Amino acid sequence: MSRRCRAILLSLLCGFLVSAAFAQGPPKAYGTAITADNAKKVAAAASAEARKNGWYMAIAVVDPSGTLVYYEKMDNTQTGSANVAIEKASAPQKYSRML
Repeated sequence: MSRRCRAILLSLLCGFLVSAAFAQGPPKAYGTAITADNAKKVAAAASAEARKNGWYMAIAVVDPSGTLVYYEKMDNTQTGSANVAIEKASAPQKYSRML
């Protein structure tokens, strides 16, 4: 194999290894972690505010990586609100990884 072919292969290999290292890094944290107890307290406050205003809501609390920690759906809430609440809660984590 010629010297030029080896140089090209080596540069391709290095580029692949560098891109693989960046692609497999840990996800960016978005804030501090929340415990299940604190998530329940936050959801209780949101639920109280929703009841006060006559809103029917689904409430989702996620951790810094966007994983669901706590979920609550009030009676008479639209079915589609369940998935929307979880997606909205985890949206900052999903889109911050793209930056």
